[in-house]
Amino acid sequence: MRRFLLAAVFVALALFIRPTGRSAATNASIYVGSPCGVVALTHYNTIHEAVSAAVSGDTIFVCPGTYVEPSIYMTTDNVTVFGPAATNDINGTATVQRMNPSANTAFFQLQGISQKVEGLDLDATPVVSDSQGTLGVNLVGSTGSEVAFNHIHNATFAAIIGSRVPTTATASVHDNTIDHSGAGIICGCLNGSIANNTIDQSLAMLGYAISLQGGSGTTVSGNSLAPGVIDIQADSSFVTQNIIDGNNGEEVPVTLAGDQVTFSKNQVHRTDTDAVLIRNAAFVEGITKTYVYFYNNTLDHVRVGVEMQDFTPGDSNTIDAVIGDNVASTNHFAHVIENDLALSGIPQDIHAEQNDWGFCSAADIEAKIYHHPDDASLGTVDFEPFIDPNPCPTATPTPSPSPTPHITPSPRPTPTPTGAPSSRKMGDLDCDGFVTGTDAFGPLDYLQALSFGQHLPCPNLGADVKLGSKDALWGDIDCSGNIDTNDTLDVLASLANLQYERAASCPRIGQTVNVTVP
Repeated sequence: MRRFLLAAVFVALALFIRPTGRSAATNASIYVGSPCGVVALTHYNTIHEAVSAAVSGDTIFVCPGTYVEPSIYMTTDNVTVFGPAATNDINGTATVQRMNPSANTAFFQLQGISQKVEGLDLDATPVVSDSQGTLGVNLVGSTGSEVAFNHIHNATFAAIIGSRVPTTATASVHDNTIDHSGAGIICGCLNGSIANNTIDQSLAMLGYAISLQGGSGTTVSGNSLAPGVIDIQADSSFVTQNIIDGNNGEEVPVTLAGDQVTFSKNQVHRTDTDAVLIRNAAFVEGITKTYVYFYNNTLDHVRVGVEMQDFTPGDSNTIDAVIGDNVASTNHFAHVIENDLALSGIPQDIHAEQNDWGFCSAADIEAKIYHHPDDASLGTVDFEPFIDPNPCPTATPTPSPSPTPHITPSPRPTPTPTGAPSSRKMGDLDCDGFVTGTDAFGPLDYLQALSFGQHLPCPNLGADVKLGSKDALWGDIDCSGNIDTNDTLDVLASLANLQYERAASCPRIGQTVNVTVP
């Protein structure tokens, strides 16, 4: 009798842990592939099978390996798919490839509440039978979804997409690496977050690295685009602390449209076009006007800093902006080829006080702003008072006339000041008061014997200086005793909040030091 009871208990347990037919929330751990070094009660060979069997609360761990999968529809709420890159407990890479034929265009279709896809390598290379563009993850219709720590590449349409109809609400897309894709992240998100993604759109067809097309209340922050385009066409968007570098084509790196859009603490470097275009919404319904708060941004080595353009002047879709406005909101313009700020079809005056335009006189700044004095149909840009570049050069006094008949030429000012120490930030090689991507080019220009623009007075690159009491070279960021490409890499790493190597007594990048030229 006891043997029979024991057998019945084992049968009941076996039925309880069967991988199919579970109907209640279990918070179970399901494993896909080899069991990741653990004894797995529930185990499948494909992600598709595991997702189909999961119930609310389950976590699916995808073990290292390569998985050829059809489109995976996640319809059950509160299900998580974890790959190795999302957990410290599993080493290796889980690569997902498209099955031939594929019924849809995305690996994952998130259609529920609180679903997560994290830590996978999604190779969206199209197969022969694909008649549409390929996607990595489709968030259309999901609420509270999270897509994070994935590497998504070779998506011919977009790596990640969401939409207004059906609504993609409160999505969090963060810490993904996206490259070799038609577009990066496109979403008509409602109260979402797109943060800390690294996107390389150098081979992109659509150009967008991040595009908000409708929706509202979404934050775009801490993303690194090299190169790439941020396209905002959504009300109440908050765009902050993004870095965009190296757009050398025809695409404008940043376009802003929508009411109550805040663009702050961003850096845009090295572009052949406008750095930022503030404009009407191009094709998104429901946006009735554009109003942008533009604060604490750095634009350098660009053709035009900011252009405000009304493509349909005279209609009700007005365009306005506050650019700078107070000393706590100063924007910095440096090495701008044409206009720092240009108006087109904008009849109203624009507040743009308390900005660093890269010049020390109102006349010089006026020459870099295109507004009412240049075209009577345009409004006036109020740029005074302005912030002087740090520091402004001191005018060289005209020497007194010599009593001799020969004219003594005025002494030529030297760019390397000597004498009293000046306060600088370590890594601010152009002496503009900030450590930016521009400073990273200093060592490269020095090594190639190219000119490097600086705000005088400023030590020449390679000049002997004292940092505090220690001898150093201006431009030797890591205090190695030489100026080399490692100094460039250190500046870029610092801007991306990454670790970098430096000598033990070397000031960290951004630290204020007293600099003296002997």
